[in-house]
Amino acid sequence: MTLQEVLQISDLNKDKALSAFTATFKDLRKSTLGSEKALASCEAAGIAENDDDVVFVFTTPSTYGGFKISNPKQNFGLQNSSDGKYRLWVCVVECLSALKAIRGENLGDTEDSDEEETEIPEEDLEEPEPKPEQEEDASDEDVEKEQDEEADRLTSTQNTNQRESRLYREAFQAITKDEISQIIEVCDVKIWSDTPAFHWQGANYHLSQMDAALYPTNVKPQKWDKYHRGDNYLDKHTQGLVNDLPHFYGQMAQRLTDIVSKRKDTLT
Repeated sequence: MTLQEVLQISDLNKDKALSAFTATFKDLRKSTLGSEKALASCEAAGIAENDDDVVFVFTTPSTYGGFKISNPKQNFGLQNSSDGKYRLWVCVVECLSALKAIRGENLGDTEDSDEEETEIPEEDLEEPEPKPEQEEDASDEDVEKEQDEEADRLTSTQNTNQRESRLYREAFQAITKDEISQIIEVCDVKIWSDTPAFHWQGANYHLSQMDAALYPTNVKPQKWDKYHRGDNYLDKHTQGLVNDLPHFYGQMAQRLTDIVSKRKDTLT
């Protein structure tokens, strides 16, 4: 693979990111268990802290049963798997920006409103008369009444916000497989897999050199480079997933719809 600053799925699919050494084991896994189309599943998605990138989380079973996983938050140390599955992360960079562009910056109801803008009379824009300061000897009854009124105003505001959020979710049009396809076509990606081979055999390091690692590392592999010849960017599980990614566009669309429809503040 040619070294470049960023990567897209098209740079990685069709076994482009697989070393000849790993290809043998990928073929063995496929002949034994089947392709990732049958094995993997898109279990979840989440919006990153920058409110733009989206991480899709896939699961797939181990080839041989009981195994360990690599934890990037504990210096990539190995620990026992709790459910016998690996997790594969595909972070789609600037995913929400791409979705906005596809939908013409409108992620809610796409119909134009026929309601005309109401002009506010100038007299209504004048600053209100300042309220006289409350007298120091205000009765307990007056204080309690004011507190009750403030509580009512807060409750009314909360109810309005909840109603607006509900209306937004109802108006939001579900994301489609075609939109996911368009997003994947234009967006860069970052990859992580908790399979030990992904990090410890060097794929994570090589992706880090291209700013395509979700959990980057600057530790170059020593032992495994002689087997992979520096040409491994994905392990057999992630390569199989990337090859078959279009098969999961429907699941990805549903996961993204679930989270985007609840994030009006992020998308408007």
